[in-house]
Amino acid sequence: MYSFVYRLPSSFTATKNSRFLSFTAKRCTDCDYSRIYVCNTCHLPMINITSITPFNLFKLPLQYMIDKTALRASYLQYQNILHPDKHSGLTKNDLKLITNSSSYVNEAYKLLLDDKKRGIELLSQLNQDIKLDDCNVIDIFEIHESIDSLKSSSEVQNFKNRMNERIDEIVSDINRYFIEKNYDQVRSKLSMLGYFSAISDRLDCHD
Repeated sequence: MYSFVYRLPSSFTATKNSRFLSFTAKRCTDCDYSRIYVCNTCHLPMINITSITPFNLFKLPLQYMIDKTALRASYLQYQNILHPDKHSGLTKNDLKLITNSSSYVNEAYKLLLDDKKRGIELLSQLNQDIKLDDCNVIDIFEIHESIDSLKSSSEVQNFKNRMNERIDEIVSDINRYFIEKNYDQVRSKLSMLGYFSAISDRLDCHD
């Protein structure tokens, strides 16, 4: 997992690379820090983006419930600046830096959107065990049997609605247990979330 959290000051001056000289980062009106770690002038990453945690990459607080609207806004800003079409004529090394940074931004964005993966990442950042507990196999088996017995599209939709309500409840529980620092329950609920999410995905493919 990632080893450190880095926070970039709102004013930045480099000494070894001329493209960063006298550079002032775009400032966030809320926190007075740049929203992203990319130069607004030359559109190159100011630091090794792939060494930053997903939470800090998008300047999100280290907590389970996140502002997904703000996350998407930062993601689109990254993608706009790191788009290959904006970097014609770069050196091979700079182009590789852009490509690797864009790929990492995509991976970090998907991780943070995923309620289970985000929880595991947060456990890691809090120096907690990330090994998840096993769910009750019998309960999961019974749910799959229930899916096999569904006949109509309305039955499938009703079952899916119930599963989605259960997922929402689990996500709420995970957030509460993170706040309470009850990490055993966090791991238990994250494991449960994974199973119910897989069931929901199966329902999406149900004929």
